[in-house]
Amino acid sequence: MKINMVLEVLFLTGMVILVVDVSPYFGALGLIVTSLVGCFMIMMGGNPFLSLSLLLIYLGGMMVVFSYCTALVLDMYPSIIVKELLMKLVLGVLIVLSLEMVIFTEDEIYGFKTSGEEMMDFGFVGAGALYGNSWLLVIFGAIGLFLMLLVVLEITRSMERGAYRVI
Repeated sequence: MKINMVLEVLFLTGMVILVVDVSPYFGALGLIVTSLVGCFMIMMGGNPFLSLSLLLIYLGGMMVVFSYCTALVLDMYPSIIVKELLMKLVLGVLIVLSLEMVIFTEDEIYGFKTSGEEMMDFGFVGAGALYGNSWLLVIFGAIGLFLMLLVVLEITRSMERGAYRVI
């Protein structure tokens, strides 16, 4: 149960960093934290192959977009404009989750028992998790990221024809 709380805090912190800050450098950091923690949560739920697939999609596809964004911004010293709000939000989340940890203490993680002989290894699921209930979402995610990559490449393609030109 305690690892649940840590993962939730890390996930929310990554989302706050991704959404609140205007600099693409911190957006990439928030994306990395959020995708790693989210995929770890999926893996703990019993789908290791789906977790690996989503991790490759997130880090492989979206990091390309963030690298183009950082190349376009050219900001040597990015500033955090909402430091105080971010700290208050993270502190509030930590307080709420620590109270939840004190009140609800169990031996379960995502519905699986973690004590005694009831713990099972779901690593045998393999590629079947990709073709389970969520295969269509994975395909739509991959198509969307591919289209986003094509749009970014079209914007920054050349100095004469693209939307981003040196004047």
